[in-house]
Amino acid sequence: MGVINVVGRPSFTIPFFVPVAFLAGRMEMLSMPAAVVVYGSLVGFLAIASFRKPTNSKAGAPPPRLNDPKGGAPDLNSTETTEWLNGVVRNLWLRYPTKIGDIIKEHILEEAILQGLRRDKVLPAGPVKDVRATRVDLKKSSPWVMRGRINEMRSPNEMCVTATIRFVSDDNAGVELEVVLSGGVSIPIRVENISIETELIFRIHLQEKAPFVRVIWISMTEQPNLDLSIIPMGLDIMQVPGLDQILHDLIMTGIKNEIVLPIGKIVPITQNMPPDYYKEWGREGHPVYAKPQNQNDAFEGKVVLFLEETKILMHPQHHEGGAFDLYVRVSLGEQEGRTHKIKNTFHEMVHDRFDFMFKNTASESIILELVCKQDVIQYDPVPLGSILISDLLEGKFRESTWVDVEAITNCKMKVRCQLRTFRDPLTTTSEQFSPTKEVCV
Repeated sequence: MGVINVVGRPSFTIPFFVPVAFLAGRMEMLSMPAAVVVYGSLVGFLAIASFRKPTNSKAGAPPPRLNDPKGGAPDLNSTETTEWLNGVVRNLWLRYPTKIGDIIKEHILEEAILQGLRRDKVLPAGPVKDVRATRVDLKKSSPWVMRGRINEMRSPNEMCVTATIRFVSDDNAGVELEVVLSGGVSIPIRVENISIETELIFRIHLQEKAPFVRVIWISMTEQPNLDLSIIPMGLDIMQVPGLDQILHDLIMTGIKNEIVLPIGKIVPITQNMPPDYYKEWGREGHPVYAKPQNQNDAFEGKVVLFLEETKILMHPQHHEGGAFDLYVRVSLGEQEGRTHKIKNTFHEMVHDRFDFMFKNTASESIILELVCKQDVIQYDPVPLGSILISDLLEGKFRESTWVDVEAITNCKMKVRCQLRTFRDPLTTTSEQFSPTKEVCV
């Protein structure tokens, strides 16, 4: 099973299912209201089930408590699977095979790849004067999402998701093409035994008004691993020397020229796109570079700290007796957060998460302090330690690590950190080639 390299499922779900829902409505697979309902239902289902982890407890046993030190707390080290997403993809694949096949034929094969080959003068190629897509037969085998990741973007107007996808076609499933040779002779062929693995990147640009998604930019991060068989449906292609290799090279060239970085496939969601749409996305015209600049421009990236466990977490000035509040305060510059109230000072399963944005990787650090309040008295905070951003860049604390606290005898904390630098927003680096192709970084 694949894994998602992000702890929070909703952060992946929302940017992914927004384009799914609106594409379903735009391609008339569902009406727009129905597509919105489907999207809302999926997010609602995930909101209910996203934080339920499989356990080894016996059937019928009550769910473990959050701070049960006996191991019932959520395991933040567990990898999340994409099986829920694969289930959704498979259901849609089986429910709308004809519609999805038409979308692949019209918008990917014909509109993007084959038209690009004609436009770039790759066609004609030797004896092959033209290639036309006539039919896509999907059968039951659906794409498999192996893993996915949400990328931190500098602009709040843009979301970015990368996903590794593998597809192996069923027997007798494939793509039917019409190859036009010299003299106007047409040969029907079938592409079968398709096996492809690639990493896709989805960049979603948001807007103020409904449907809130303006455009989706899709690309492969590198050339895919592709294997296929070319089967003649009439004339034996072996009678035309080198024809099978020419067709294979044309397919790979079309993919490389049209949907591999830095080239991307544009899927406009808003029906009425402004005529200057492609010009306005130059570096000077993108919203993130307009004045006033976005607040994220001052930051280089985001760091996520997980405080998982604490042991012997007792404030030195605190005396037993009376109600008291004990918690850990975590800060980075002016950004600050706190854990829930620590109840078990000997061994607490904390499992709290803190998200901070950082500006300078050389000097900034995360500060952890123990705060204790008793009645009207607030004791001085006790320093528990600090974590340098520069250490995180070197890979420290990537795995769960116990850290000794010098200020408190026998005290220690279990922490884990993730660090991601912000990506710049989508920017056009060259003029628009066609209504469906754009060179971006």
